[in-house]
Amino acid sequence: MTQPCQFAPQVSPAPPTTVEIEQSCLEILFELEASLLASHRAILDRDVARLEELTQLQGRLRRLLSDVLPGIVGRIDRELPVDRSALQMAAGRVLELGRVQLAMLRRSRRSLVILANLAAGAEAGYAAAAESSRTAPR
Repeated sequence: MTQPCQFAPQVSPAPPTTVEIEQSCLEILFELEASLLASHRAILDRDVARLEELTQLQGRLRRLLSDVLPGIVGRIDRELPVDRSALQMAAGRVLELGRVQLAMLRRSRRSLVILANLAAGAEAGYAAAAESSRTAPR
């Protein structure tokens, strides 16, 4: 059996085409969209463990997308004569789902504050923790 010549020129893989990069972006955006929808369900179900898991996944997908996007941003207008509406629509859906999730989380936070105040009982004061430890003047 012969060994390949160690002095043979190394062929590096061709850089991805703009179409391949766009397809990668679409796949990431679709996965991010599905994850955001699942997060909405987790918020409504008050499933904190699932929400944390999905938030970590969304962070990984965001980093992956930010790694892929620089390869497409400068090239997309020059090299893609085709319609890019699928990419724009997917990005728009993800942005809207992110806004909805932010609103849901804010509302959940307010609800938790109200529940914490109710659970504290009528004797609990509304002062800051450092102030509530002092005794009231008589």
